[in-house]
Amino acid sequence: MATPFVAAAGVAMVALVAVHGAIFLTLRLPAADAAPLARAARRLVAVALAAVALATVAGGLSDRVRAATQRPLFAVLLPFVLVAALLAARSALARRRSGVAFAATSAALALPVTLVGASLWPYALISTADPAASLTVTGGAASGPTLALLGWLTVPLLPALLGFQAMCWWVFRGRTDGRAPVYW
Repeated sequence: MATPFVAAAGVAMVALVAVHGAIFLTLRLPAADAAPLARAARRLVAVALAAVALATVAGGLSDRVRAATQRPLFAVLLPFVLVAALLAARSALARRRSGVAFAATSAALALPVTLVGASLWPYALISTADPAASLTVTGGAASGPTLALLGWLTVPLLPALLGFQAMCWWVFRGRTDGRAPVYW
């Protein structure tokens, strides 16, 4: 259902992704093109901060969000951590440390998921129609035999996936210029 909180949370996520993408481009583009983009990314951080603040206020004012929150301490503390990550990214951009800024916005993008999960625990999904029909984490977990099968499949696949990821990071490291490989 569309509510002001849902709209504000969506805008906040779009702003976070825009900041993260702009900072990624400052790492990948040639240095001459990265400087103006870093300035734009700093401005986008301000937009993301405003969007996060708006979503936090909308969530605090929403009766549904307050009713669904099982652990209000996390719902209050984690937005401050998100703001701190965005401020760290802005500070790193000002010092021309795009790698640190990228790591900070990576954390900022992971924090909303952490926020929702920690605030709703022990529930995975809360039913708005019938609270007794809410899905708990235990109820949504895979069975023992399924986890055993997945565990055995992980043994050969995980090293291959990690090796492929490391190879991609190595091949596509650095800025895109005439000497560096680029994505097709």
